[in-house]
Amino acid sequence: LDLACGTGFPLLELAQVHGASCRCIGLDLWAAALQHAKFKQAARHLTNVALVQADAMALPLADHSCDLIVSNLGLNNFADPGAVLRECRRVAKPQARLAFTSHLIGHMAELYAVLRALLAARGRPRYLHRREDKEAHRRSRHTGCAVPTCAGPRWTPLVLAEAQPQLASC
Repeated sequence: LDLACGTGFPLLELAQVHGASCRCIGLDLWAAALQHAKFKQAARHLTNVALVQADAMALPLADHSCDLIVSNLGLNNFADPGAVLRECRRVAKPQARLAFTSHLIGHMAELYAVLRALLAARGRPRYLHRREDKEAHRRSRHTGCAVPTCAGPRWTPLVLAEAQPQLASC
């Protein structure tokens, strides 16, 4: 399951790597992105992919039905990340793996500060508004997950606790 799959990354790559014996589901609310993912799916001749327009806070899947749940830069786009993680817990099989990436709050702040100054100096503030309009859907809210420090090059698993989702410590 790829939550907030957008145009299909990493959904289509996973479907290609795991082959026809694996069923891959891409879920997103954004219809235009799903159309683009469908085009890419057809171009790659992937028959093991289902694209679903739905809300991640109410997954249209059976309990304990997913071996792997991924979301590339999607968690911070959800209105209630905790509700999405609870749904992931519901649909995850007992030994399922979760792999999520997320922007940290304030990422690329320095770049955007320089961009604002450059656009203002060139008398083109409307371009800044375009970027802000495009990014408004991301909501840039805190996901409720803590980021631990790790001594080694290993990723930490996400623990889906009943109350507050947190990353496990190393």
